Amino acid sequence: MISTLVTAPVIEPVTLDEARQHLRVDDHHDDDQYISTLVTVAREWIETFTHRALNTQTWNLFLDRFPTEIRLPKGSLQSVTEAAFTYVDTDGDATQVPTATYTVDTDSTLGRIYLAYNQSWPTIRDQEKAIQVQYVAGYGDAAADVPAPLRQAILIMIGQWYEMREPVITGTIVTKVPWAAESLAYPYRLFSL
Repeated sequence: MISTLVTAPVIEPVTLDEARQHLRVDDHHDDDQYISTLVTVAREWIETFTHRALNTQTWNLFLDRFPTEIRLPKGSLQSVTEAAFTYVDTDGDATQVPTATYTVDTDSTLGRIYLAYNQSWPTIRDQEKAIQVQYVAGYGDAAADVPAPLRQAILIMIGQWYEMREPVITGTIVTKVPWAAESLAYPYRLFSL
């Protein structure tokens, strides 16, 4: 199973103004580019840690064969792109999976695709990446759609990274990610991929 990002989110869950206010740097704009980079990096860290997409983004999932059900690994599934749910048939041609064959579950924590009643998956060619599923995941299109604890975790991370631009070593302990940020994100972590 391989996932690749097709379309990144068009917004961040924390705006530049929110980050600047959190950092208390309202009196100058010298570091705006750096702060914007910190917001993006913190969001990406939270997404990696939780195995979720925060704001709306499009992903491709590649499989070598059809499982009983396909679990889509980014959480908060919005939709499956029907035209981009394809398989390589026995002749080697990319073919769309008929929509009557499957059902999409967007209500579960991990979105999934499973066979419709009395259906079976098409016969595929025995090769790597024989199946492609394109899907849209994320809490929504607005920053406020992302749960407040995850947004706060991003603010905590950028606060530490802005003040301490290198890892901090205290005795034998290296401080990398603030404990409070990880604690806020932990309840949103998906474990059963």
